[in-house]
Amino acid sequence: MTHTQPDFSSIFHQTFAALNGPVRYCIRQDGNLLHDLAFLSSLTHDARILSRDVLPEKGAITIALNRDCWERGYTKHERSLELHVADSALHLTGVQKVRWRYTNQVTGQPWLDYLWIDRRFRRKSQFEFYLIGEHWRCTITLAGDDWTIRLIDAEMPYLWSFRNEKSPDE
Repeated sequence: MTHTQPDFSSIFHQTFAALNGPVRYCIRQDGNLLHDLAFLSSLTHDARILSRDVLPEKGAITIALNRDCWERGYTKHERSLELHVADSALHLTGVQKVRWRYTNQVTGQPWLDYLWIDRRFRRKSQFEFYLIGEHWRCTITLAGDDWTIRLIDAEMPYLWSFRNEKSPDE
């Protein structure tokens, strides 16, 4: 018997298709956690880290990003495809420790490849949340029983080609 694999790309796009504005996404702490993380990793894939080496204040951290809005798909032009982008931020609470590591090969803004958590989240005392890019990693230790991870867009997504047309106040 042959089974059809679910089309996660289609599920991802359908989930956000009705959203005609900035993304606000929160990780749930139930049986959906790993699925939510996969979606969050897709939402932040290729994001540029705007605030390197941020440290926690009062158990919280905000990491500024400029992200490609993969959930909106591509805009087709005659000879190219274009993504929407948006300034955004990852907000985490329950932060106990943050460690940023870079190799000497990191130049300019780090780009985020993916994010994930370690297996200790099931132990509930504490666990690590990872932001990982080429030649860099940020490891955030979270309290196992009292944490949040949220992605909040700071603006309406816009086409990358319009980035220089935005006013400084936007």
